[in-house]
Amino acid sequence: MLPGHSARPALPPAPYVIAGVGRAGSAAAIALAEVAGRNAVVAWDGLDGQSERVARQNLARLGIATAGGDGTALLEQSPVPRTLIKSPGLAPSTVLISTALTRGLEVVDEAELGWRLDTRPFVAITGTNGKSTTVSLVAAWLGAVGLLPVQAGNTIFGPALCAARRHAGNVVVAELSSFQLEGCPTLFPEAAVLTNLTEEHLYRHGTMAEYGACKRRLFIRNGRGVSAAAIGIDQPFGRFLADELESLGSCVVRFGICREAEVRVIMSRPTEAGSVVCLATSSGEHTLRTRLIGAHNALNLAGAFALAVALGVDVDRAARAIEAVAPLPGRFERVKTDLGFDIVVDFAHNPDGVAQVLDAGRALLTQRRSGGRLIAVVSAIGMFGEAHARAMGAAARLRADHLVLTTQRWVLTEPAGRLVPGLREGAESVTGATLAIEPDRRSAIAAALDFAEPGDLLLILDRGRGNGQLYGPDDVPTPFDDRQVARELAAERS
Repeated sequence: MLPGHSARPALPPAPYVIAGVGRAGSAAAIALAEVAGRNAVVAWDGLDGQSERVARQNLARLGIATAGGDGTALLEQSPVPRTLIKSPGLAPSTVLISTALTRGLEVVDEAELGWRLDTRPFVAITGTNGKSTTVSLVAAWLGAVGLLPVQAGNTIFGPALCAARRHAGNVVVAELSSFQLEGCPTLFPEAAVLTNLTEEHLYRHGTMAEYGACKRRLFIRNGRGVSAAAIGIDQPFGRFLADELESLGSCVVRFGICREAEVRVIMSRPTEAGSVVCLATSSGEHTLRTRLIGAHNALNLAGAFALAVALGVDVDRAARAIEAVAPLPGRFERVKTDLGFDIVVDFAHNPDGVAQVLDAGRALLTQRRSGGRLIAVVSAIGMFGEAHARAMGAAARLRADHLVLTTQRWVLTEPAGRLVPGLREGAESVTGATLAIEPDRRSAIAAALDFAEPGDLLLILDRGRGNGQLYGPDDVPTPFDDRQVARELAAERS
């Protein structure tokens, strides 16, 4: 089924500087301390918030040194560092990373290190949207055909790659972002999925061409294509990539809604329990009764199914495993209340994601034929840029019946008491939903609840299961979970 796993390059040379002490950086520091000795590792982070302080304390208890500031002094220490391992959230332009590159240090992402440390077969999933759900679907059918998968990587539903080796299993299923892949010079999986490629992260990559190039390197290395690939071809990038892989001899299965797809979604119908999805393949049609909702999730199912086809497994067994997968927390997650209308929380945080989730909500209302309205609470993150926020605002207003724009001030650099630039402007550039502005997120959710009536559907977007701290106008951080806040506000109104 899975091709024999490829040999891993040797670890990059010690001593090491770890850039970032978050989930990925701490995992890298701990892993290198185990294999090279704690004296060979120092971990840096330029932030000094509560989470960074806790991470430093945890590393210190393991005997791993940490540092703050801009970190460049670490490059002067003796012995001189030879490798910098970066956390994916840190761009190459970060002062410490750019200085290390200038001085000739080897700079790689935590994902590259994790892959080199773990010799098990490696299945990778990348794309703009749908990665986490597709990881869970692929892991489900791998388990159904007798393997023991470990879900890892750029996901909150499993460990960072450097920590995956601590988890029992015989295959790693990894979610990989473009931020990780830009720092992975040799990482090459045994099988891979591209879900889609739509506009995102241009504030970091600059152009869609560079964004796509980061994704491409997961599938093609030094003129060699990955052995087995499932490629979403509803966007031009996927079509070009599939053709290129096929010319290199890879086993490629295309999926999507377009006629050229070898696994094609020909029907997706919402139900109260999830969806009924029909896939057309060369072996006939397969109808899946899934717990996942929306046309976007139908494509995620198609991607997972297409990889099963590419790897030659029993597709009926794979389909049964896929059908049983529950929605991930924060992905079209229903919040139970007694108010007579549905509340759903979702992680949709980019223009395409907002459009897909609102379309799923509209399809659900249409299926019910209840005449209910679609109400949405939408925010954007300032660091993604004004164009990104503008497109999100426009996508939301075109699809909702009532739209409440708000904020999620997760860092102090986010605007206080006002929307990020572009969000309101994008919404006002189109006609559609009635529009309300409420910068305070809790008040925005309350306003949406007050507007809703029995039979309506309220979607709260952009954070999903996120339960980290948000800053209020007073700059005081407070834990905030959309799901819990919605429950509390609904209970008050019950």
